[in-house]
Amino acid sequence: MIYDIAKELNMQEAIKFRKRNAPNEQNKYSLTINSTKMCNDLMGLGITPKKTGNETWIEFNSDKLQWSFLRGVFDADGHIRVYKRYYQERDKTYLKTRFGITGSRQLLEGILKFLKSKDIAQNVHSLTEKEGCFDLHISSIKDVNKLFHHLYQHGDIKLNRKYETFSSLMI
Repeated sequence: MIYDIAKELNMQEAIKFRKRNAPNEQNKYSLTINSTKMCNDLMGLGITPKKTGNETWIEFNSDKLQWSFLRGVFDADGHIRVYKRYYQERDKTYLKTRFGITGSRQLLEGILKFLKSKDIAQNVHSLTEKEGCFDLHISSIKDVNKLFHHLYQHGDIKLNRKYETFSSLMI
């Protein structure tokens, strides 16, 4: 994903590689962007340099930007699980899914409000509290299918491993 972002910004040469220093570390890639204008524009939208636990849903007044923003939140703090569940009393196996995002209450309430306005997650009525944060879960295959199509309709920058798991549900 870092290469996709660098390509979009025409900054491929700015990607740096750092070899791991300890056995329990991973090799790391970084892309440093030194643009005062970009920083000021992002901060003007409410995006801060570091996670604070108080992140909020940002209204862009554009479906394309709203879904792209949600895809970024999902890539950073979301998860998707596709699995099969066997029901012995019916002697049948069902395909199941679970889409989730972890974040602040304000962020997740904003996401849920946005999704409901798009006729998604109508049966989701609460967030799950965790230690210092909250979870939003959606388990309806119909809703997760809608999410997939909206999330990946605009733009090419995405976390491929999550996209591939999501794609496995699209049968």
